[in-house]
Amino acid sequence: EKDLYVPVDDDAFLIKFLRPCRFQPELALKFIRRFYKFKVKHPTYGVNITPHSVRKVFDDQVFCFLPTRTVTGSRIMIINSGVKWNPKEVKLEDMFRAVMVAIEIAMLEPKTQLAGAHVIIDLTGLSLVHICQFSPQTAKLILDWVQDCAPVRLKGIHLINQPYIFNMLYQIFKPFMGEKLKKCLFFHGTNMKSLTEKISAESLPAYYGGTADIPDFPGSLFSDMLFYYQKDFE
Repeated sequence: EKDLYVPVDDDAFLIKFLRPCRFQPELALKFIRRFYKFKVKHPTYGVNITPHSVRKVFDDQVFCFLPTRTVTGSRIMIINSGVKWNPKEVKLEDMFRAVMVAIEIAMLEPKTQLAGAHVIIDLTGLSLVHICQFSPQTAKLILDWVQDCAPVRLKGIHLINQPYIFNMLYQIFKPFMGEKLKKCLFFHGTNMKSLTEKISAESLPAYYGGTADIPDFPGSLFSDMLFYYQKDFE
């Protein structure tokens, strides 16, 4: 692959792609190709993306990780797409870039490479202002990356607290969803018991129906942690 410049002598880099593909090298190579072709095709999401460049997203707690894992070792990512997301201050573009940054950092963890990740999308406070940030083109771009390029085993995408108008947003995304993604999509609404049937209660805080004692830490603390990877991204 003469035009593909990656650190092929770095075992950690190669394993990051091999583990999600269950060590099938042909699949891993396809993954690497798609991962970097996306960056070339969409330079907004491929150049100058660092934890520092999207710090506002983490400071505002629009995106964060829980400090706990599931009983099978999966990471738990939270995306607050409603009340904590102010589109005037955090653009959709930066929100997506932050997700890319966080997943790349998560995939440096061997346990996450093996056990994958669950994503909880909390839609409390979703409004027309939020929905209007999305277009079919943007939805396709996001799903192209999630389905074909993200080097992570998605164990489940859990939608909670979605209001009635969420259906408008779902109709924008639905045409671009593959069958594999649809199978790991779960709509829980306000039924937290349903959520804990998919993610163990001992891994979740009380406000998600869980029993884990998780302190309410500020988003800036999470940003500070991610900043340790700034040089790696540069």
